[in-house]
Amino acid sequence: MIVFIYILFLYSGLLKSVFLFYNIELPIDITLITACLLVISFFIDVWKNNFKVKLNKTTLFVISSILLFFFWILFTLIYSPSEKYSFIKSFYFTTNILTLFFPLLISNFNVKKFIKFSLFSSLSIAIWYFWVDFNSSSYIYKSIQYQIYSSLYLTISGVLGVNFLILLTTKSILFNKKIYDTILIIITLSFMLLIRGRGPLLFAIIIAFIYFSYKLLSAKKINLKINLNRVIFALFLIVGFSIIITILLLQFNEQILAMLNKTFYRFAVIFSGLGTSDMGNSVNTRVDHIYFSKELILDNFTNFIGGYGIGSYGILYLGIDQRTYPHNIILEIMVELGIIGLILFSIYLFFNLFYRKQKNQYISSFVIFYLILNMLKSSSLVDLRMYFAIFAMFLIINTKAN
Repeated sequence: MIVFIYILFLYSGLLKSVFLFYNIELPIDITLITACLLVISFFIDVWKNNFKVKLNKTTLFVISSILLFFFWILFTLIYSPSEKYSFIKSFYFTTNILTLFFPLLISNFNVKKFIKFSLFSSLSIAIWYFWVDFNSSSYIYKSIQYQIYSSLYLTISGVLGVNFLILLTTKSILFNKKIYDTILIIITLSFMLLIRGRGPLLFAIIIAFIYFSYKLLSAKKINLKINLNRVIFALFLIVGFSIIITILLLQFNEQILAMLNKTFYRFAVIFSGLGTSDMGNSVNTRVDHIYFSKELILDNFTNFIGGYGIGSYGILYLGIDQRTYPHNIILEIMVELGIIGLILFSIYLFFNLFYRKQKNQYISSFVIFYLILNMLKSSSLVDLRMYFAIFAMFLIINTKAN
């Protein structure tokens, strides 16, 4: 039950979008109610354990580093030009903290069950999105339905990429037999290709290539022989992926071709614009944010050290006190929180990536690296719940007996 509530909290943003798509207004905010349930669950767990919370040095270090970062966020409220959104953003960041702290502080959090729930949740939402995409021509431009349709693909693709790499790189079997895990790998990658999220798909393929290269080189280094099982596994993935796409094409010919066309078109826009100043609106906007952020960061020494204050990017970029971010965590932190904020966040972030005592059970450094790459392309500080959840699972696996 605890893991299920945690998953609801984690996916509450996507669930609210689904309800909003059908104009369903819930009497209680899902994120708020599930957050309260998590807090209550924590206190019940502490009570059952005689008010004792076991913390090892590694977990304590991670918790302390992210708390220091949060305290710095609160400190920058003093000089932030944002009078409203700065407080909203600071409050929303606490959802990331809860996401990280809950599984680390709760006793015997089941990582395997979390991954299973997360996988089926992401696949279910992806299937729902396919149905939405099949009917996309009927949505009125700028309507609620169209806005949700045009914005959710990136989030769904990113979550699918996480689950794809967890299944691909883990040493442990998740669903009793390797064949089940392999089928889910193929399905997840196929879904990513159809949903057209360029960044997550490209990053997932790059990480998968690095993973297979690493395994191949490791095998050659040890016995100078290519591991035949890994070659067969790679071929099985390719053949299986082709079969899945073929079946989908036969069953939903026009719809699937339209989705594939959107994916390939989005990549073609980038490649056709290489060496020019036009690589599509999405990329052009991100490039503009990079140059604008660079000017702000290097504007003066004071802002380089402490930033302009949390939530200030909207005012600086648009002149409006609202949610706006440069689609790059490093730039966002440097602009709003300065080099001090970046150092504090980097301590937490790169500790996860380079943590040495890795069992590679379920969550590997390959998954962490994928998350970091996505942070450099799409996320804002208030959108890191999935990232923090995976970091928490990584630490549980490597610091506690499972």
